[in-house]
Amino acid sequence: MNEYEAILKRKKFNFHPQKIELIITQIKEEGIYIDAMPLKISLPDSDDDPFLEIAISGKINFLVTGNKKHFPKKFCKGIKILSPSEFLRELAV
Repeated sequence: MNEYEAILKRKKFNFHPQKIELIITQIKEEGIYIDAMPLKISLPDSDDDPFLEIAISGKINFLVTGNKKHFPKKFCKGIKILSPSEFLRELAV
């Protein structure tokens, strides 16, 4: 959750602190806890390992990130790695 909060606080997103608090609260209340299995590899940015571990363990279809290059296809086991705008387009289909 700390990673999400840190990202939402970035100036480029210009979120009001109360909005950030609401988003984090909603994730905590409505999110699904996944007990992830550790990866046997390390991604280019090892801080991203937990996100892929959760995605693989949770058998999700998409992982949305602003850093697609940190998630090489060979490690993603069929999970689509999408930018936020690509994900929104995918939802519209």
